[in-house]
Amino acid sequence: MTNFNQWTIEIGEIIAQEHNIQLTNTHWDIISWIQELYKRKKRLLLKQLQKLK
Repeated sequence: MTNFNQWTIEIGEIIAQEHNIQLTNTHWDIISWIQELYKRKKRLLLKQLQKLK
């Protein structure tokens, strides 16, 4: 997907199903957080992911 505005939860579920992945609420929390960083043009640092635990 090249256009961020095309992304929907339904598309995310379809992509996950195609790869035999069941997305949990934790997955969605992380996906939403990363999307917010992207929208704000902020860098994603692995240290930040560790704080989500």
